[in-house]
Amino acid sequence: MKKFTRSVAALVSAAAMTLTGAAPCLSQTTMTANAVDTNNDDWLHAEGSRLYDMNGNEVWLTGANWFGFNCGENVPHYLWSADADDCLTEIADRGINIIRFPISTELIVSWMNGKPNEVGSFSCNTDPSFTINADFCAEDGKSPKDSMQIFDIMMKKCKEHGIKAFIDIHSPDANNSGHNYNLWYGKAGVTTDVWIDSLVWLADKYKNDDTLIGYDLKNEPHGKVLRARLLLSGTVQLTRITGLMLLQSAQRLSLM
Repeated sequence: MKKFTRSVAALVSAAAMTLTGAAPCLSQTTMTANAVDTNNDDWLHAEGSRLYDMNGNEVWLTGANWFGFNCGENVPHYLWSADADDCLTEIADRGINIIRFPISTELIVSWMNGKPNEVGSFSCNTDPSFTINADFCAEDGKSPKDSMQIFDIMMKKCKEHGIKAFIDIHSPDANNSGHNYNLWYGKAGVTTDVWIDSLVWLADKYKNDDTLIGYDLKNEPHGKVLRARLLLSGTVQLTRITGLMLLQSAQRLSLM
């Protein structure tokens, strides 16, 4: 498995996600990341508050956020006029090695049920005179594939560019303003059980892929109703889903 080394400038430290317990470094630091991982052998593991790769090298994760899967378009934003490979090249060249993809539970449920939500505002074309997002095109060469296929291709492209990914449940429903809603359930038919089932389904789908490394269970939960429910039952529910995901991790580790 090829590796490459980059210098990460201080300006990107504001976007850094460090799990080392230390503050972001304001001088240049060296980061090791995957160039092209085709063997699914680049698993990260934690020792205390630090992350390490398969070779025992400490990993510093420097992140960016890419909205869209949480919104009504059900795909990453800006791909209405930009090419995904061009974007990921720019991202990787700036030393960013992990992307947070906000997503809605509604969208994951649509994949789980075999009826992916419709895609909006996405450009793709295989015409040699104007090729854009060609890998995302359906057979006609100009219409996008479904939202689940687009997510799968994005994970594949992240892998090719040496970038890890994690999802963030931004809202129950596909909603461009879903961040204003304070709970993980209560819209689009999403209950706490549906929320858990969808996350477990996605974890199982990607359990053998080292690209998708984490799950933010709910973006910024807040509100008085939330506090009351957390006191009554939230801890039990979070324990259940964490246990299921740990089980998936254990199964995954047994394959290494």
